[in-house]
Amino acid sequence: MKKITLLFFIVIVSSCSSSIIVNDDFRNDLGTENLRIAADLLDEEFNNNLETLTYEYYLRYLGENEVYSSKGLAAKIKQADDYFFKARENAFLLILYYDNEKCIISDISTTSNVDTVYWYKKNEIRPSAKEFANKIKF
Repeated sequence: MKKITLLFFIVIVSSCSSSIIVNDDFRNDLGTENLRIAADLLDEEFNNNLETLTYEYYLRYLGENEVYSSKGLAAKIKQADDYFFKARENAFLLILYYDNEKCIISDISTTSNVDTVYWYKKNEIRPSAKEFANKIKF
């Protein structure tokens, strides 16, 4: 009985230590907040042209203007192992790589829904950011 209890405890502790970032809440928050931020930045900060928006500015603005419903989103975005960011006049594209989850998530800021979530296989080499971005119509 002690062995079963110990095994159960180890499973619980190990599952708690590796938290999943790309869950439903994260995807919903990312899509909604990117739409909100793009609108705010277009109107207030960039005079209706986001072409000079950078990833660093985006993250800083997101962190400083965080809403209660998506608290911690900027921190989760910063946990990405790699990213790709591109801005155009009226929108931006964000691609995030989470290697522990074998997940790539991309969002174009024109809708409140995340555009793509791709889980790659254990032995699959993840596509490069440029390669993945080329497949997205932005």
